[in-house]
Amino acid sequence: MIADRFGHLSNAHTPTTMKHVSTLFTLLLVTLFCSASTTPSSTCSRTDKHCEGERVWKDGTRYEGEFRYGYPHGVGTLTFADGSTYTGNFKDGVRHGEGRYTTAGGETYEGTWLRGMKHGKGTYLWSNGSKYQGDFALDKMSGSGELVLADGSRYTGAFRDDHADGEGTFVYKNGVTYFGNFDEGKRNGSGTVTWITGDIYSGKWDDGLLDRSGNFTFTNGDRLSCEWDQGSLTADLTYTLDDGTVWQGSLYDLDARVQQDEALKATSGKNVAVAWYSWALQSVRNNRIEEARAQFAKARALVKPSSDLNRLIHKHLKQLDEQQQEEGLSMVMP
Repeated sequence: MIADRFGHLSNAHTPTTMKHVSTLFTLLLVTLFCSASTTPSSTCSRTDKHCEGERVWKDGTRYEGEFRYGYPHGVGTLTFADGSTYTGNFKDGVRHGEGRYTTAGGETYEGTWLRGMKHGKGTYLWSNGSKYQGDFALDKMSGSGELVLADGSRYTGAFRDDHADGEGTFVYKNGVTYFGNFDEGKRNGSGTVTWITGDIYSGKWDDGLLDRSGNFTFTNGDRLSCEWDQGSLTADLTYTLDDGTVWQGSLYDLDARVQQDEALKATSGKNVAVAWYSWALQSVRNNRIEEARAQFAKARALVKPSSDLNRLIHKHLKQLDEQQQEEGLSMVMP
């Protein structure tokens, strides 16, 4: 599922059944047109250079359209016994040119085909509502395109072999935006996250995790420079207030300073909460769930219950609870 290819901030799932459907379709065509065990009845013979007619197989599969020397060639419709259909252009018995394929489950691909494979511009629509529109190469999403997931999350940018790969923008269902580089579906290299609070983080990612130096720029003018080590925030932080005052130390040090000063908490508490929230998300990615819960709690202590950030944290904690409940059931159920 494409959830893990993109989802560092959401649990959105992306379907990957497309390539399996296409492979099955190609195998069925090869079997139907090349196997003597499925001898069909046909109105066109293999000696006809051009013929319009019909061919029906014993399992109920039916082709209606143009033939050339006994093979679909030109425009036609192939209907399989399971109800899946292809309508469009054929060449020497395989899909070639423009056409539309609809699976028995309701998934569709409409676009260009090359020797039986999706290749060129096309649109794939999954039964859950997810949709990809863009370039295909040799049956896979490759080139430029846009993928809209069923939950409303959206990725626009470069694809390679069914993954986000290269430069692109992912807008998550919670409104958070990431712009930067991807490698096989994971954030890798330079990128920028814009939170729904308006705060911005720019830095480096390695295999989906924050790594090396980065900078937070907050809406009130404060700035935070930090260092990451594979998703773990180090003690080397530099916090600069909008008046030029500079603090150095760990996030724990910064948190303690803000908690001791109500005026400072009112102006910069949310900023420190964003840093805790960012760290918590990385801990989730590293499967350090208890650490993540503690970091989420640190963030919640610095923001108002009605704030957007608190609502985000609540959703993440709810997801963690549901996952742990599922894991608990899987351990006791036979």
